[in-house]
Amino acid sequence: MFEKLSLRIPYPPPQEGFWGQPTSTLNWCEEDYVISHYAAEITNTLTNLLFMALGVQGVRTCLKYKHDTVFVIAYLGYLLAYYHYIQDPSFHQNTLSILFLATVFRSLYTMEAILRPTLSNKYANKSRSTSLSDKEALYSPIRIDQAIIREMRWIVAMGFITCAAGIAAWTLDNLRCGDFVQWRHRVGLPWGILLEGHGLTSDSGGT
Repeated sequence: MFEKLSLRIPYPPPQEGFWGQPTSTLNWCEEDYVISHYAAEITNTLTNLLFMALGVQGVRTCLKYKHDTVFVIAYLGYLLAYYHYIQDPSFHQNTLSILFLATVFRSLYTMEAILRPTLSNKYANKSRSTSLSDKEALYSPIRIDQAIIREMRWIVAMGFITCAAGIAAWTLDNLRCGDFVQWRHRVGLPWGILLEGHGLTSDSGGT
């Protein structure tokens, strides 16, 4: 059935990797050094490009608007280096959970406890001392701020949904890894990449 696909490249056999034997403590359900001689897990590598692009954009934004958060990004880079250096599986798993929960709850706290009360008090006080002729000019920034809050909520919701989908796909990969490997070889490349569900975890980080 799948052999009749017009665009189908059979999976090559595993090869000796440029970097030697994999030493990852969290190995995805992806055959090592099958597609590329330089990247053990090509799908995991490609999907991480979105996360890297997000970091580059964050640094550019901090430099452009002179934000202090550029130091936070620098410290994050140091933490990631330490994260890979110690090669402790329990530390990796716990850190991922903590980072995910901290990001979600910090975003929710910022929107609901800081932005919403601040904006409500700001424009409520202004409206009491503003004449009717000036209220049209007052309502314009209110609508803009509300649109920004709605957009931030949408971003947080999409990030949460994508991350949950990535974790679910990763769990399914672990439970049925052997079946997924067989299915990938049946459909061949490039369609087999669509069955690398763990790639959603990297995309969720970028989202």
